[in-house]
Amino acid sequence: MEEFLKSGEGSEKLKRNAEVRFDKYPEVFPTERVDVIGQLKKYGVVGILKARDKLGRRIILLNAEKWDPDEISSEQMTIMGLYLLEEGFYSYPLKVKGIYYVNVPIYLAYLYKLVKPFLTTKFKERLKLSTKNNTFETLHENFSPDLLPKCLGGILEDEDAFDWEFLETKL
Repeated sequence: MEEFLKSGEGSEKLKRNAEVRFDKYPEVFPTERVDVIGQLKKYGVVGILKARDKLGRRIILLNAEKWDPDEISSEQMTIMGLYLLEEGFYSYPLKVKGIYYVNVPIYLAYLYKLVKPFLTTKFKERLKLSTKNNTFETLHENFSPDLLPKCLGGILEDEDAFDWEFLETKL
C-alpha cells in the first residue's frame, strides 16, 4: 500500500474518483464557491472559537438548535458541510482535531450511538456530541465558561467569542 501511494498512483486514483463524484453529483459539489460563510454567520449554525482547547487547537462548534430548515434547506446544509469538510480537513496547514456538536437532536444522538462502534478511534475522539439534556457539560469539560459565548453557557458576547475573520480568510 505504501509503495502504491508513494508511486503517485494512489493520489491519481483518488483524484479520478473525486472527479467522477463531482461530475455525477453537481448539485452537491458545485463548482462555484458557495456563500458558506455568510450563511453560517447569519444563522449561527457553525462557528470557530477564538479560544483554543487545552492542547491549543482551534475548535469548530456546530449548533443544530439554530438550524432553521425554512431558511437553510437540507441540500444547502449538505453543500455547506461538504465545503467545510473539504476546506477544513484537506487544507494544509489547517488540521481539524475536534468538533463539538451542541444541541444535537435526540434522534441523531441515537444514530451516532448505533454507528459509533464502526468509527475509528481518532474520529470518536475528535467528535463531541451533546444533546439538550447535557447541553454544555461536554463543552465545559474542555473550555472555561470565560472563553465561551453566552449562547453556549459562557460569559462572552458572540463577537468576542467567535472568530469570523478566520472563517472569512482561511476557509
